[in-house]
Amino acid sequence: MPLRLEASAVTHFETAGATVEFDREQLPGSSRHFVTALDWLRMQDGKSSVTVATPDAPLWQVGGFTFGPFDGGGRGPYEATLYAWLTYYWDMNFKADQAGGLRFKFSIAPHRAENLVASVQRARGLIAQPEVHVFTAGEGDVCLQPRLLDVDLNGACTTGLTLDSARGALVFQVFNSSDESRVIRVPRGGSDQRA
Repeated sequence: MPLRLEASAVTHFETAGATVEFDREQLPGSSRHFVTALDWLRMQDGKSSVTVATPDAPLWQVGGFTFGPFDGGGRGPYEATLYAWLTYYWDMNFKADQAGGLRFKFSIAPHRAENLVASVQRARGLIAQPEVHVFTAGEGDVCLQPRLLDVDLNGACTTGLTLDSARGALVFQVFNSSDESRVIRVPRGGSDQRA
């Protein structure tokens, strides 16, 4: 049975490292026809929700086929729908074609209504593709579950890890999808940091 959301459903998406509520938190005059989602979108009404993890397809249309200016410059006719634009070809100044097949990964998770942080964690779990490295521990012994860092992110998500060779330190970037301050714990010689 298909998931049906009310037209009052609210959509959030991640773009440019921030969580944005479609329409309400967008800048005046910005595009309502298409949005670029970095990794996920979530549409939710009072009872139901759907979270889409979309690491390969960033261009989305929210609310139906709503092209053109709207009366009063505000929101156009709205339906609780999401469309992924896998290719975008009509406004190009070059021949738009692609040899071979195209592959896109989507993970669609219907669920009950929940807070935004839980939905972001759900999406991050669907996107994360942990790298597997085999480390040699000595005379051919293999350690199958090494740990580089033992970090308690307290609901935040790691988005990057870099080496600052000037300071001799690992620097990791953290995404906090909520409005609340979070304390991140890095035990064993590290210090607590706020995100």
